[in-house]
Parts: sequence; C-alpha cells; structure tokens
Amino acid sequence: MSSATLIGISATSGVPLFIRHSGPGKAPPYALIASLNGAHVFGDAQGVTLWKADSDTSRVVWKTFHDSIRLILIRGSECSGEFVDHILLELAFASLIFLNGLNNLVSQNNVERLKKDLRPCYPMLDEILARGLGNREGLFSHLTKCVDYILPPDQLNIQPELDKYTESIESSYGCLLLTSGQILFATKSFWNLTRTELVLLPLFLSSKPYNSSVGRDIPIYLPDRSPNTPFRMLVTLLAGPLLLISLCGPSVSLNEAMKSASTFWGSHYLTLDAIVMSTMCSIPVSIHSTLDKAVLGLLLINYDTKRCLSCVHFREKGENRLTNSPRGSKSTAYKENVLASVYRSIINHIPTQAYITTDDFKVFVLQKSSYHFLVLFPSLLPLHIA
Repeated sequence: MSSATLIGISATSGVPLFIRHSGPGKAPPYALIASLNGAHVFGDAQGVTLWKADSDTSRVVWKTFHDSIRLILIRGSECSGEFVDHILLELAFASLIFLNGLNNLVSQNNVERLKKDLRPCYPMLDEILARGLGNREGLFSHLTKCVDYILPPDQLNIQPELDKYTESIESSYGCLLLTSGQILFATKSFWNLTRTELVLLPLFLSSKPYNSSVGRDIPIYLPDRSPNTPFRMLVTLLAGPLLLISLCGPSVSLNEAMKSASTFWGSHYLTLDAIVMSTMCSIPVSIHSTLDKAVLGLLLINYDTKRCLSCVHFREKGENRLTNSPRGSKSTAYKENVLASVYRSIINHIPTQAYITTDDFKVFVLQKSSYHFLVLFPSLLPLHIA
C-alpha cells in the first residue's frame, strides 16, 4: 500500500509549518526534511529550480508559492505522473488560501502564528493526500481539476427550484451536492467559478470534520475570484447525504437560511429522496441501459464545463459475453484505479484516439480539444468490436 507525505515550509526561514502523512509508515524525520529543503535552496542560489527527483521507490516534488510557502510532496514513484503531482500541490496551496486568505499567508511574519492559522486546513490537506492515493471511491477531481459530477434523471430536475431558492436568500451562488463530494445541480454563477474553486468547495465539505454538521456558516476565500475578501458559505443538510450550499454576504443569518431552506424544500423532499436514491450510478438508467454489456466503466472529463463524470457501477446480472465472468466481478475501486492510472499516463501525451491494454482491461481513450473520454472494456475484447 502506498503512502504520501505533504510538507509545508516557510520559504524565507526554512522552518517547517506542517507535516501531513497518509498511508502506512511514518512521516520523514526533520533531518531529512531539512535536507530536502536545503537542496532546493542550494539550487535557487545557483540559478537552478529543483522541482522533482525520482528514486527507484519514491518521488519528491517541490513547489514554492509567492516566495512565501514551499510545499514538498513525497510519495511512491508508481502512484502518479508528474503533472498530477503538481496538481496536488496546487490544490494544497489553494486549500491554505481557501481558509486563510492569500494576504494572511504571504504577509505573516510570525511563523508560530502562521502554524496555528494553518491547522484548520489539515482536514483538507489529509483529504487531498487520501484522494491522491486512490482512497476515495468515485472521485477524480484531484486528477482532472474538474469537479466530480452526477447526472440526475431528467424527471428529477430541480434546477429551477435551486435558482429560486438561491435568489430568495440574496445569493447567486448555490449548489446541491453529496457529502461524498459530487455536485448534482448548481446555479449559473456557481458554474462560473474557476476549476480550482469548483474542486475545493466539495473537497472541503467531504473532509472531516466538516461532513457531519446539519448547518454551518463558514468564512471562505475563493483563491482566484476573491483571495483576500471572504465569502460566507452557508451549508444546510437537506436529505440524507444531500447538502445545500450557498455563497453569500452578511445579510442572511445561518438560522434564517436554515428556516428558509426547511420551508422552501419541504414540498420537494420526496424528489430529493429520489435524487439521492438515483446517485448510486452517476448516469441515469435511461442512458445506462443503452450501453453495450462489454462496457465496464467510463470516465468523461469536459474541460469547458469544468465537470468530470465517472461510472463503474454497472449491472451485476448477466454473463460477460467475452469472459463468461459476472459483470462487475472486479471491485469498483479497482476499476476506478485503472481509469485513474490510464488518465495519469496519457494526460500530457495522447493521440486523438487510442487503445491502452492493462492486465485486466482494454481502455479506449478519445481526446478532443475540450474533453477526454475513457471507456473500460474486458481485456479479451477484440479491437474491431470495441
């Protein structure tokens, strides 16, 4: 089992700000951390930027942000590609901005105070590491920088209701999402947030201890749109794992928002429950049933709409026509890991269309200017059939 360590260091003083570790084993000792930082500082002094180093068993990646905070990621070399490692570091720094604001990070001269200010970010950093290690099913946003999305059935479309409710609390930013981190509906303004901001909001809410509260009022900073002026994020638990999120100003209190949500959504609870029941599979049954039985999973990333749709929860009944093995005999986590591994391997160099063969699957990859489409097939599937 792989492990990963994320280290934050003051770029000016070299003092460690935090160490977060996920997976087996322990975080590296301070002596090694000092050596890793020293290697980067020495390179800078010689006019060389050190950004990664590989060994047979591990990879180290450095990135300095605003000449203020240096992040170091240490992980098994088999876990990811270089491009994805840098996405994880960018998300980690964006998480620090998300809860502290950019100016508070780069202008803080008291290192001990900065350490204290960064502690609320630990759950988000731990969630990023866990996702980077493939420990969260159904989530690809940490790889694609497009928010994980579930496509609800047409008959359960409550987009107009979400728009009306968001407007009623004097906001234009609203969404419905699952506590696990996938968005179902969002307002137009919400979709206009940057890719990083769209990924951070569900990531924050799916990290502990933020995923278990009935209602919360949290000041947050949007790293691209508003890095120094906070928004209020109002979070209300509607039905089961379904959360209602609104970004707003000071005019509405949390109690008022929760009462308004209870009144407004009360007549829609049957629909909300049906939506929750439909989210086991990320695509509607009407689409699901039209797919060929050889399809074992898919991953669709649309970079224009900033959404990522994945599905490996296919029907268990019936025999696979090529292998005589039950469809879904491989675990969903295993199939997701295969899709993630293929995506990492092709993200920076892929022809318009290709087949990639693994030990257990064939993966069809289609790339256009605005999207990637990956489809998982059995390994014995002839290419002319796929």
